[in-house]
Amino acid sequence: MRTPTYIIKNHDGIFYFRYIIPPQLKSFFPNNKREFRKSLKTRNRRIALQEARIMWVAVHSGHGNLDSLQASKITIDRNPTVKVADPSSPLELSEFKLSELVVKFINDKQLNVANQKTLDTYKRNCNLFINAIGDLKANEINARQIIKFKEVLLLLPKNINQDPKYSKLTLSEIVKLDIPPTNKLSAITLKNIIVNISSFLKWCNDNLYFSVDYSGIFKEISKKRKSNNEYRSVFSSSDITKLFNTDEYQSAGFLGYSFRYWLPILGLYTGARLNELCQLHVKDIYYQNGIYIISVNDNESDKSIKNQHSQRIIPVHSKLVELGFIEFVGYVKQQNKERLFPQLTQDSYGSYTRKMSRFFNDDYQGHKGFIDYAGIEKQSDAGKKDFHSFRHTFINAAKQLRLNERIVKEVCGYSSNDITFDTYGKNYSLESKKNEIDKITFDVRHPCKWEPRFY
Repeated sequence: MRTPTYIIKNHDGIFYFRYIIPPQLKSFFPNNKREFRKSLKTRNRRIALQEARIMWVAVHSGHGNLDSLQASKITIDRNPTVKVADPSSPLELSEFKLSELVVKFINDKQLNVANQKTLDTYKRNCNLFINAIGDLKANEINARQIIKFKEVLLLLPKNINQDPKYSKLTLSEIVKLDIPPTNKLSAITLKNIIVNISSFLKWCNDNLYFSVDYSGIFKEISKKRKSNNEYRSVFSSSDITKLFNTDEYQSAGFLGYSFRYWLPILGLYTGARLNELCQLHVKDIYYQNGIYIISVNDNESDKSIKNQHSQRIIPVHSKLVELGFIEFVGYVKQQNKERLFPQLTQDSYGSYTRKMSRFFNDDYQGHKGFIDYAGIEKQSDAGKKDFHSFRHTFINAAKQLRLNERIVKEVCGYSSNDITFDTYGKNYSLESKKNEIDKITFDVRHPCKWEPRFY
């Protein structure tokens, strides 16, 4: 007969009750103990099992006070009724206010979330939760409060923190406004908020501040699908022609703003993410085995990548060479510049995308970005179009040409989703990648070739 894990025997044959302390409670025990043991004072296995079961029930039935649990507090009653000592909790966990718990939650998150932007998003969404239901004590929280927050979320407008017309209104006043459905929080924003709050609620339960895990209340809303116009669409050949047909691309070369000239072209012919391109150093473009290469990496303190698969080398597409990209790199190097686009500066989160994103997506020459200036419809039933659409366009072109899927994933910085290939397989050769991506072409009018006078 198999012996339960909560019972062990020492070298003298004496049975002991054994309890593994949950990770979140180790700090409440001397020297962060991993487990505690209590002698059952018997060598008889049958008696030991009987008493160990009583003790196991005692421990788990008193789970709400595990923060103050000690082996000496547990008593065994030979009668059928289980009795558990009820020591008072020195921390009075249920007395903490939500605002205090958010601080603790964010501090815990910092242990495994390095991205400050992500931490700030958690904090902002948790504060929204508090604004909606009040800064209650943990023992005042119930399912009705959580449902109330869910109902409030569905009434909130998008850009609530940026739109000045909401700045002087309380949350209760905002939810009473007649906000059109198209101006309410998008499905993806709702989901992101819900994921954050669900994580907070589960953390509160895991750490014994709540006696109930309320995160399940959000299960249905967190699965809500995006509406079609929230998905990104690819750029059509007509769209690309409109972009490149502008005077800026055909003659002026974005004089003095080289990043405006090159980043859309690089996005189209590499499929790279915007920040991966914005943060490039001059030395990240080099010549190897007869092929020019763009290295996407985080080898410098001012650079970051999304994940381990994002670190990669991308062969420079022949069209980029034709348009003068290599000459541009050489010219920037002659200016003794370290970074390829020195006009782009980091924001407080370490991203270089702000200037380019604003130019392309939001504001240019009195239009809603260069994309609007070029006459491209930013929103349609097929989805929205912005700079990230270049990545979608590159991948879609590769798909339509039926290029090698694993090579495309490697070039774009994706996992192959195959543990064998990801763990044991080596990267494809430069020649193989170069041959594949050079098959991607766009039947459009391209920009004039870059010249040093544009710099």
